[in-house]
Amino acid sequence: MHPNIPTRARAAATFDGWTLYELPPAGHIPSYSPLWVNFKLLAPTDTPRRWGRTRAFWLGWNVLELRLVKNAARFRLRDQEPALEAAVLLFLQRTYDRSWLLEVGGLTAAEVEAERLRLAAPRGARAVL
Repeated sequence: MHPNIPTRARAAATFDGWTLYELPPAGHIPSYSPLWVNFKLLAPTDTPRRWGRTRAFWLGWNVLELRLVKNAARFRLRDQEPALEAAVLLFLQRTYDRSWLLEVGGLTAAEVEAERLRLAAPRGARAVL
């Protein structure tokens, strides 16, 4: 059985059979920020299960800082598939940048700056959008 593709996800790229899905914005979550784009990276459907190996990775991408969130999924991806991680990083750096926020994300430069400042504020002082 293959891990489920999330509802309303869009296939963003394919790397040697692995598919990177862009997940829809989670605007209903109070801590949501449009500066972070969530992805799910899925192994090819014919990949067998193996002990200690992951076939799906949940990744978060910071569009302004051009970096992946530092979480367990990111480090498992780096350990298991370093070449795949490099390919995904290169794709995200070239595709999901500040211009993507303005053109595809639908934000203005002022909204991007306001969100950047909101995230830079101490956690207790953050206003919810």
